[in-house]
Amino acid sequence: MKIIKSDLILIGAFTLIGILTRTIYHMGPNIEMVTALSITAPFFLKSKNLGYLVPLGIMVLSDLMLGNTIIFTFTWSAFLLSPFIGIAINKFAKSKSAQKKLFFATGGSLLSNIIFFLWTNFGVVLTTTMYDKNLAGIMQSYINALPFFRNQLVSGIVFTPIVFLATCLIFSISQRTNWQTFIEFARLHFQFTK
Repeated sequence: MKIIKSDLILIGAFTLIGILTRTIYHMGPNIEMVTALSITAPFFLKSKNLGYLVPLGIMVLSDLMLGNTIIFTFTWSAFLLSPFIGIAINKFAKSKSAQKKLFFATGGSLLSNIIFFLWTNFGVVLTTTMYDKNLAGIMQSYINALPFFRNQLVSGIVFTPIVFLATCLIFSISQRTNWQTFIEFARLHFQFTK
């Protein structure tokens, strides 16, 4: 499989944004952009399956900085589901308008958030001693995690449209613009403003 330059740039940019928002520009508990970036990537990548590199790159590199526990098996697998949802939605919405694709991407982000909530809190019960390992323990884990779930849902509703529209705009501009001319203009502009 040949990887094209635009795919590498998108994967790199999305991964960098995800790492920065998990580390330096962390916005709060479960306020995250990993899902929005992972859902959006397959809509714009020529090789859709490369979308899995976005959450994987974000999680591996940011966890190297932040550290993690055995719960990573649940968080990483939950985030790796996002590109799968993005690929499925993209196939379904292929002939739809950009607005409908945005609507489906945001819905996919919310679905991914729900699965993340259910799966990772189940993982907390299995991998820690915080809760009894029974149905009551699982239910208590879900109840205690509701504030985090709310933050993640808000993140999906806010960040998915922003990431999707910004990427759409950048791709639209890049297809109509000779980037060498743009770079030359910017270089000249900054020389004159010094």
